[in-house]
Amino acid sequence: MGLSIHYRGTLTDKNQIYPLIDELEDIAKSMQWEYRLFDEDWSQRPDATLEKGEAGTLKIEGDARLKGVILNVHEDCESLSLCFDASGAITSLLNVALNAEEGYPSGPQWLSVKTQFAGPEVHVAVVKLLRYLKSKYLHDLEVNDESGYWETDDYGAVVENIDLINRGIAAITRRLEAARPESTDDIIAQIEKALRDMQDRENREE
Repeated sequence: MGLSIHYRGTLTDKNQIYPLIDELEDIAKSMQWEYRLFDEDWSQRPDATLEKGEAGTLKIEGDARLKGVILNVHEDCESLSLCFDASGAITSLLNVALNAEEGYPSGPQWLSVKTQFAGPEVHVAVVKLLRYLKSKYLHDLEVNDESGYWETDDYGAVVENIDLINRGIAAITRRLEAARPESTDDIIAQIEKALRDMQDRENREE
C-alpha cells in the first residue's frame, strides 16, 4: 500500500549516456540528494545474482553491467533507479540479479518508486524529473503515476491520494492493535474490513 510512480523506457541515443549521467549528478548535488554512480562495462554479460547474506538478509553479488545513477531523493522515498543496460533500457540492480538464471529479458522493464511517505513535494519532484528526461534523453519513456499528476499537473490530487492512503494505513493499524489477531487469516480479515469501512466513509462523503 502506498502511492507509487511506475516507469520504463530506453535511451533515445546510447551515446548520450555520459551527458545524462553528468546532468543527473549535477541535479543531485543541487538538490542535495544522495546518489550512486554506475559506469560498468556494457560489452560484458551481467553476472549479478541475489544471494542470502547474514541473518537471512539478501544481497547482490557480481556485476550488473549498468551505467547510470541511483538517486535517493528523500529518506522516506524509495530509490529512483536511472540505470541502463547494454541495450539502453532503464533497469535496476535487482532486476538484473533476479533474471540472472533465465537470461535477462530484452526491452525495457517496468520499475517503481514509492513516494507515499516522503510527501507530495517529493512525488512531484520525481515526476518533473522524469518529464525532463523524457524530453531530452528518453523519448519513449512511459510513466504510470498513481496520483495522475503526470497527466494532469493536479497537485491537489497528489495530496488527496497521499492523505487517503495514510488514513487507510492508520485505520488498519488501529484495528489490528485493538483486535490483536492471532493468525494470518485473522490479520487479512481485519485489513479487508478496515479498507471496506474506509471506502464506505469515502463514498458517503462524496
